[in-house]
Amino acid sequence: MTLTFITNSLTHHTAPLADALSGWLGTDFHFVETKPLRQERIQLGWQQEPDRPYLLRTYECPETAARCRRLALNSDVVLLGSGPDRWILPRLHQHRLTFRYAERWYKTGVPPGAQARAWLHHGRFRHAPLYLLCASAYAAADAALAGCYPGRAYRFGYFPEVKYHNKSALLAQKDPNGRRLLWAGRFLPWKHPLDAITLAEQLHGAGLPVHLTFLGSGPERPTMEREMLRLHLEQQIRILGPLPPEAVRLEMEQANLFLLTSDFQEGWGAVLNEAMSSACAVVSSHAVGAAPSLLRHRENGCLYQSGNLDDLTRQVTFLLTHPEEQRRMGAAAYDTMTRLWNPEVAAERLLTLCRCILAGNPRPKLFRGPLQPGSHSAGPVVPMSISRCTPAANASWIIGGKVCLALIHLGVSMCAARLLGTEGFGEIQYAAAISGLLLPLCTLGLHDVLVPELVRCPKNSGAALGTAIGMRLAASLGVLAAWYLLLCLGASGVAVPSVALLYGISLIFQAAEPLADWF
Repeated sequence: MTLTFITNSLTHHTAPLADALSGWLGTDFHFVETKPLRQERIQLGWQQEPDRPYLLRTYECPETAARCRRLALNSDVVLLGSGPDRWILPRLHQHRLTFRYAERWYKTGVPPGAQARAWLHHGRFRHAPLYLLCASAYAAADAALAGCYPGRAYRFGYFPEVKYHNKSALLAQKDPNGRRLLWAGRFLPWKHPLDAITLAEQLHGAGLPVHLTFLGSGPERPTMEREMLRLHLEQQIRILGPLPPEAVRLEMEQANLFLLTSDFQEGWGAVLNEAMSSACAVVSSHAVGAAPSLLRHRENGCLYQSGNLDDLTRQVTFLLTHPEEQRRMGAAAYDTMTRLWNPEVAAERLLTLCRCILAGNPRPKLFRGPLQPGSHSAGPVVPMSISRCTPAANASWIIGGKVCLALIHLGVSMCAARLLGTEGFGEIQYAAAISGLLLPLCTLGLHDVLVPELVRCPKNSGAALGTAIGMRLAASLGVLAAWYLLLCLGASGVAVPSVALLYGISLIFQAAEPLADWF
């Protein structure tokens, strides 16, 4: 079996899984990297992964890019992570086994047009052997909301390296008082690092002083420093810059508790894997994509309601006041990673799943944990602070708007008929009817072509919109000139061409309608 994994970059979060797949398949496995590592990640201490026998970089030369396209078409199995549809469209038309590897779709709620985009990228391939590897416990629920991947979504994730230690020696490295707390990641508003500072202040006031370390960088750092000074927590908190992944692991191995305070915008949260494999007792927001998959509350870590600072304080206080439970949960977290949620297990299960599907079983249910069938009710489908209207409520708004517009149009028409009389109102209706008949000539039918193009190639949206607007404007001006000329030649009076020209001017403004397609 040949397998090709296509995504933007090979990183320390994807390389261990790729190494494990290569170990099983040898030269039948390839990893296609479509973009260099982003500068933002390099600033966080990430490094470009070294060359490997299975690694192909499409941006290096045209020959490599051509070879990657052949692999995408001819491999028995393809995994597509972050990449455009063009990598898998030809093979889906040939009904070849393909997996999409994605985090949850609707991190901040369901946006307008979500159903159409889901159908364009996923739903229209429902008869092809296309499956979803969920790098979030909420991804299957999001897909089900859009009617995609019924019975074809599997729980997966990211699989950073799991370092195998003597468990007793690893636990012995940690502070015997159990007061070392760690937070690692980018300092972004949706990761809520300020919640950890508020937690430290509340613990200090309750007589439970801790030593909290922040690792990372981001726009929230100045606010964090000001808040730390305002609360006089300089002795309890230290804020370090970004560190290489190896140095972050060393900090985790010495920490007692690891805090993960992100909201629903945290697609997976690979730091959770790393903290658990370092035997930290983790306290995580339930909104983190990895949390429902990796954590069992009060068994191998603690979950708290996202955004609920009282709940966060309650869980951390429990662990600080019960050091034996803190140690037990850290050990259980380490066992979870070394026995189940690691790259070797994930690779072996993925290959078993592929062989079952290729053998004729389209919806195998083989495992618990990695590659378990995805749950459509893993938790809230959208953030709790965002309410979604029911279909009936949405329909009532749309129908109500149409009715109001119809009533306004009726009222205006009645007033115009009374003021203009039969002949004048007839001229207006004549011009309006001709304008409606000519409208399709001005639009050129570009809507059905433009919308898929905007979704498929968002980077080229400016050129596509400009071209569509220019073509519509040229067509409108041409149609308007031809129409006015014919009316002048055939009309017996001056009124009809004048009214027709005024109505025809409205055709020019419809040239800007492609802007609505972008939204």
